Order: sequence, then C-alpha cells, then structure tokens
Amino acid sequence: MQQINTVIVVNKTDYGISEEEQEYIDGYRSIGYEVLETSVKVKKGIEAVKELTEGKISAFVGNSGVGKSSLLNAIDRNINQKVNETSTYSLKGKHTTKQARLFGLLNGGYILDTPGIREFGMWNMDFEELKNFFPEIYRLSPKCRYRNCLHTDEPGCAVIEAAENGEIPLFRYENYLKIFETLYGNRHLYFTKDK
Repeated sequence: MQQINTVIVVNKTDYGISEEEQEYIDGYRSIGYEVLETSVKVKKGIEAVKELTEGKISAFVGNSGVGKSSLLNAIDRNINQKVNETSTYSLKGKHTTKQARLFGLLNGGYILDTPGIREFGMWNMDFEELKNFFPEIYRLSPKCRYRNCLHTDEPGCAVIEAAENGEIPLFRYENYLKIFETLYGNRHLYFTKDK
C-alpha cells in the first residue's frame, strides 16, 4: 500500500446537495474519511483546501466537470488553469483539462491537476487482499468467525452483520462486493500466485 492520505472534496455545493449525496457524505465521514464541502462560486471551503495542500504534494482526481481546475485557480492566485462554463443542461462543468500538470503553490505545496476520469481499475490485486483497502472492513475483519473470511457470504461475518445493522454504510459494502466479484472473476487473467 502507498499510504496516501485521501480527502474527499464535494465541490459546487452552491448547486445544493441532494439527500442521496448527503447520505454518501455522512457515510464516508462515519468511517473516518475527511470530507470537505467546497464552492468556488461562493468561496466556501477554499481556505480548508489551502491548509490541506500546504507544504505537501497533492493530486486532484475526479470526474470531468467537477471543478478541479476552478478549485485550483481559487486556492492560488498565480495559477490560471483554463475552465469551461457549467452546462445548463447537466449543471456540470465541461471537460477542459487534457493532460496532467504539476503546479507549485504559494503555500509551498504542489498540486497535480489531472484530466477527468471515468473509472478506476485495479492493477495486480488479489481478490483476497481487497478487504485491506476498505478501512472499515479491515477494522472489522478480526471479529469474523473465520480468520480468512472474504466477507461475501460466510457465516459469522462481522462485516456482513455491520452492513446489515447500519454500522458501516451499505453503499460501501455493496461497492466492496462489486469490486470483489470483478477481481475474483478475473483472478486467472491478472494475478497468479507462486506455486
């Protein structure tokens, strides 16, 4: 593992936050992630992002049009990344950044502004290791009946029980299962254990 600190930034909050979006925000906070709510338009959360990036190397990663470049422009007056207007149809920004670029900040940090992404892929990961990358699942794993529990359908699984009783967000457990199924289905293609 790379020990990269992750902060979730919910940008463009001036458009409002839906009930479903609030569930995600609350869910991530409940399992220990820091979630910042920002808006360049009303200058909300900009100082918090400046503080987070001070003296560090950071990267803005997210879908196209979520305002990564606008946020970068807002936290440092010397950066003038090109941005597109928000679509009146989708209320989302339009894809603008074409390549990753590293910027030096006045606060001594560096930020990598990346092009928008559609999805992440798992590289060289064994399906049995996936539980280690979900902090809330990793913490509960020792409470399972079986030491090698994969948290899919095993009896006495503390993770399944926690998902069912709301101790961990259901959407996180469902995401775990989707990724697990993909890794398990591709186990012969991408990962071969030493014999």
